[in-house]
Amino acid sequence: VETGTFSPTITKSITNKQDSYSAGEIVTFDITVTNTADFVITDVILEEQTDGCKFVSGDSYTVRNDKYASIASIPAHGSVTVHAQYEAGDDAVKTIMNVVELTGALASNNYSLDTSQDYTAEVDFVVANISLEITKINENQDPLSNAEFTLYRNRELTNVVSTGLR
Repeated sequence: VETGTFSPTITKSITNKQDSYSAGEIVTFDITVTNTADFVITDVILEEQTDGCKFVSGDSYTVRNDKYASIASIPAHGSVTVHAQYEAGDDAVKTIMNVVELTGALASNNYSLDTSQDYTAEVDFVVANISLEITKINENQDPLSNAEFTLYRNRELTNVVSTGLR
């Protein structure tokens, strides 16, 4: 009887990537598990390790609770994508490392999950809730009325947060 191990891969990405997220905004994630073996793997268990992040319903997997999702089977060389989300809180500025781990998987043959491998995937994002008041002034430090301004979210000056007259 042939025996051995298998080693699936796991990746995580943010599907609505932006420079930062404000209170109440939802960060959405795709977690993709790929079966690199030449046979079907079953009973794949994923654990969401970041406080406040939770799995959400989708196709080809079952959400057990906020922290655990299971994939019944992944065909040889196939992939399944699981979805998760995080609601940004009211932190002033905070970088959050979001981590998910594949904690178990089986095969119907005599192969087992290679437990010497690390099956985690991570991605970070920034929560920022900053209140900013803009007062345009002249060279004498006098406030200017009806002065136009544009406030951008990024260095490239492509993501406008606010515009107006002050």
